[in-house]
Amino acid sequence: MKISKFQLNNYVLMGSKTDSNKKGTPFKGSAFLSAVEPKRENFVSLYDKQANGKLLFQGINCSTGHFELKKIVDLECSCCGQRMIPLDVVKELAAKTEHKKGEELAHRMKLMKKYFRPIEESVALEIADKARNNPNLSISQIVKELNEENIENLESQQKLVMDEIRETISKFPKNDQGKLFNFVNRSENLIELKNDEKFFKRKKFLWALKQLLETIEDTPLKDELIKIAEALPNSESSVSAFYAKYSRRGNNEIVRRLLTPAIATAEHIKPRSLGGLDNTANYIAECGTCNSNRSSMPYNEWFKQMPQMPENLQDYINNIAPRIERGEYPGYETYIDDIIESIKEETEGKLVLKNPLKK
Repeated sequence: MKISKFQLNNYVLMGSKTDSNKKGTPFKGSAFLSAVEPKRENFVSLYDKQANGKLLFQGINCSTGHFELKKIVDLECSCCGQRMIPLDVVKELAAKTEHKKGEELAHRMKLMKKYFRPIEESVALEIADKARNNPNLSISQIVKELNEENIENLESQQKLVMDEIRETISKFPKNDQGKLFNFVNRSENLIELKNDEKFFKRKKFLWALKQLLETIEDTPLKDELIKIAEALPNSESSVSAFYAKYSRRGNNEIVRRLLTPAIATAEHIKPRSLGGLDNTANYIAECGTCNSNRSSMPYNEWFKQMPQMPENLQDYINNIAPRIERGEYPGYETYIDDIIESIKEETEGKLVLKNPLKK
C-alpha cells in the first residue's frame, strides 16, 4: 500500500492511497492533458504565475450543480470520510422504496444502510423492525406509529430546554421578564396539545423568540437565551423529533429525508460569501451535512471541530487522481493540482496535500 504524507502545522498526518477501481461510477473522457495547457474558453486562471511564481493552474467555471465529481456513486466525503450519494440516485432509491412493505421494506433499509448517518440509521432500523412485525403497514404509517410511541420522550426533551430558557429569563431585567415568560408559556402549551392541526414547531418558536428579543434592550443574555433555545431537539439531533416531524409526511419524502445528509455537494474551498469563485479549482465533493455545518468558517478553525478532515482530504485526492489520469473527466486535468494549491492557500500554508500522480 502506497503511503502519502502531508504537513499540518508542526506534525505529519498519514493518508493511504486507495485502490482506484474500488469506488465510483466511471465517465467517458479524453486523454490526459498537461497542467500547463493554454487557456481555453470558459477556463479561468486562479493563480497568477507572473505575480507569485506558482504554476499556472486552470479550472472550469461552472455552477455547483455542474460539478461532475459529486456525481460519483459511493465517493467518500472529503470532510467526514463517509460515503456519499448523488441526488439523482437518492430520487431513484426513494422511488424504488416508497411502496415497499414488510420484509421487502426492511431489506431496502438494509441496502441503504451504508449511506445513513447516526440519527437516520436509528430511524431506519426501527422502521425495518416495525415493517417485519407489521407487513401491511406503509412507511408513513410506521412512522406515525413510532411517533405515538416516542411522543412523551420528545416532550421531555423539549421541556428540559424550556426549563433552561425560563431560568435564563429570570436573569433579565424585571420589566422584560413578563412578556418573555408569557411567550414561553404559550409555546409550551403547544407541546402538550398533541393536535394534528396545531402543534409546537421549533423553527417557528426560534423565529418568534428572536423577533421578541428585538424589542428588548441589548444584553449578553439575549445571545445566551437564543443559544439555549437552539438546543431544542430537531429531526437532525433527535430520533423522537424525526418521528414527530415526518409523521405528517408521505412515503417518498421520508425515504429521501433518510438519505439527505449523505447527498454529495460541491463545497467551496474559499467560501463564496468571502469571494470564492464558482470554479472547479475551488470545489471539493462533500456531503451536505459537512458542507452546511462548516458554512464560511476558516479551515484552520473548522479542522478543530473536524480533526479527521486533513487525512480524509488526502484520501479524497488519492481516489480522484487515477480517474482523472484515465481521462474520465474531460476538463478536470488540472483539478488535483488546483485544489492542492487552493487548500494550501486557504489554510495559509498549514496544510499541504500530495498529488499521488507525481512521484
